[in-house]
Order: sequence, then C-alpha cells, then structure tokens
Amino acid sequence: FTAAEGWGSLTQQRTGDKQSHEITLRWGRLSLETIGCDVAKDRRPMQVTVTLGEQPLAATFKTAGSRVTIHLQNRVTIEAGQTLKLEIS
Repeated sequence: FTAAEGWGSLTQQRTGDKQSHEITLRWGRLSLETIGCDVAKDRRPMQVTVTLGEQPLAATFKTAGSRVTIHLQNRVTIEAGQTLKLEIS
C-alpha cells in the first residue's frame, strides 16, 4: 500500500472462524484511528484484537453486513519497521 507519509505491505488470511490482517510499514509513518475490512458474508465477528508489535491497543468495532469497522481508542502512528495486527474472530 501507499499512503501520504509512508508505504508498506498489507496481508490478509482467513482460516476457519478467524481472520487476520497485518499492516507492515516499510518506509515513513502511517497514522490510523479507524480501519475497515470485509469478512466472509456468512460470518458475524464476536471479537477483534488489535496489537502494535506486542502492545495491545484498545479498540471497538461495528459490523454492517460483511463490513467491519474498527475504531481505535487512541490514534496510533505506525513507524517504519512496525506491524499492526488485527485478529477478527
């Protein structure tokens, strides 16, 4: 992906009832407060876990159809070399 102040990679994986996303910044920085993604149409997420490196981040989420919108309690800035992980189950 490419953003205004940085670039990096985004990986997604679905396994059974779980789905994971990783945003890894390769250069620059990326500030986030809200993240959106889609889940399988027959899934209804019950829990979302967000971590930056090994640090858990407080977040809430809402669903609308297959769309999940995750709101971080505090805006986070990902720096080059860091990875933000989302686990949806």
